[in-house]
Amino acid sequence: MKISKKSGIGIIDSDEDKERISYCPSCEEIGLKNLPQQRIYLPHELIDGKEPTDKELWKQCHYCGRVYPKYEQKYQSELGETVQTSDNPHDIGG
Repeated sequence: MKISKKSGIGIIDSDEDKERISYCPSCEEIGLKNLPQQRIYLPHELIDGKEPTDKELWKQCHYCGRVYPKYEQKYQSELGETVQTSDNPHDIGG
């Protein structure tokens, strides 16, 4: 019986583990940067004393109280490589 070893390189990308940053749109309009969090349910919003099953689909700003669906969140983009730009058309290709 022969044991063979496969050679290869694996890459573990930890970008998926990072939580993307999204601020409350209502607060952002007035210059505040508040992170939305889990929705807080009032007693009359509970179903049989429990939170709804779709609770992961909603976010709430704990500062202004606005509740909105997660799919409406606008995430900040991450900076990648910087590119120098020029207004001079003769600088192209340099």
